[in-house]
Amino acid sequence: MNNQEQELLSLIQPFEASAEENDALRDKARELLSFVDATFSTSSDDDGLIRDRVWHRYLDITGRPAFLGSLGSAEARNRWADLMFRIVENSQYTLQTMFEQRVGEHPQRPLLREANDSPSLWTYEQVFSTMKKMAASFYSAVAEPRVLLYLDNSPEGACADLACLTFGILDSPIDRHFDKDTIAFIVRKLGINIVVTDTETRLHRLNEVEKLTGMPLKIFVTDPHNRALRESDLYLGEACSRLSAAEADEILAQQPSRDLHMVSTVMFTSGSTGEPKGLAFTNYNLVTKRFARAAALPEVGRDEVLFCYLPLFHTFGRFLEMMGMIFWRGTYVFAGNTSRETFLKRLSEVQPTGLIGIPLRWRQIQERCLEQLDPAASPEVEQSVFRSVVGARLRWGLSAAGFLPAKTFRFFHRNRVALGSGFGMTEATGGITMTPPH
Repeated sequence: MNNQEQELLSLIQPFEASAEENDALRDKARELLSFVDATFSTSSDDDGLIRDRVWHRYLDITGRPAFLGSLGSAEARNRWADLMFRIVENSQYTLQTMFEQRVGEHPQRPLLREANDSPSLWTYEQVFSTMKKMAASFYSAVAEPRVLLYLDNSPEGACADLACLTFGILDSPIDRHFDKDTIAFIVRKLGINIVVTDTETRLHRLNEVEKLTGMPLKIFVTDPHNRALRESDLYLGEACSRLSAAEADEILAQQPSRDLHMVSTVMFTSGSTGEPKGLAFTNYNLVTKRFARAAALPEVGRDEVLFCYLPLFHTFGRFLEMMGMIFWRGTYVFAGNTSRETFLKRLSEVQPTGLIGIPLRWRQIQERCLEQLDPAASPEVEQSVFRSVVGARLRWGLSAAGFLPAKTFRFFHRNRVALGSGFGMTEATGGITMTPPH
């Protein structure tokens, strides 16, 4: 290990040991950022003075609240983000790198959880193992897999998506309400040869798509109760169970490595006119967006639990919620039934730390609180009622995709939830701008 690597690791070390910022860490954060800035100012980007694995450690540690909060200003965090873009590219920091870091750090922490009547937990280690078996199953099914995800939000669907994104398989999660003609258009456009689906209705629709396109589809079904499978279709869980962990690793090791800037996934918007519009994303887009979001939300990342109902074929559900929880070492909870009453009931049961939703959801929460409050209630009574509705831990949130009245924002701020307003587009890998959290 050379002197530069030793110095970088020594500057990182205080942030490995501390979860909270303090005066001493603020000085260390500025010193660390200055050192990295100087490293790029005085040497070429590819001179190899600092090896990839050391840069990966730097990215892992400095993406946490202890460091980002210690930087003290948006300008400093923006500078950190600018340097991060270069480090991610130069060191080839991928989604696989990030996932392996998280599994190594906390293998038994829950990553995915269902909030239904029979809740289940999937740990980081279990998800990563499942991802590898799914990816190996796809590689074993066809020579060059291209996967369509056509199903409701579920742990199995999330794992299939993450398997593709992590292990070099092009995929596309689509709106579950698309008709057969739209799906056929996408299948032709992307050369899809594998589909992951759930219900019998969707399986029948895919059979129609196959006839429309004349393109054979290998279909994997996540619902073990689906009885409409053809002889060529497979239950995804059964396919994975046929592979040992060693066999899955061997299959994946035989696949060519993919560059950060190769297209990893395509997302289709409904399109205001004509056919749906496909937008391509690389691993570089997906990884750097997570670090950029951390720079904008420096306090997020402490024992996070996100209560999630947004569809995984949209950028906020897929990138901010699902991939955000991986980045922030948190737990993604599937809301399941999204009716008003079920949503509010499960919200108080899950007790999330964060919530991302459309304006309607934030108004529903406010209305439920006001239904239980006397107009002359004291702030202490209001806080008590508020916490009975949202749980004791909710501390941040984001409203997007519409207008939310200022009085609603003030209601949440008054009750100690840093609710912000965000705007984004699929073309920008999701969020573009937001009000500062406070």
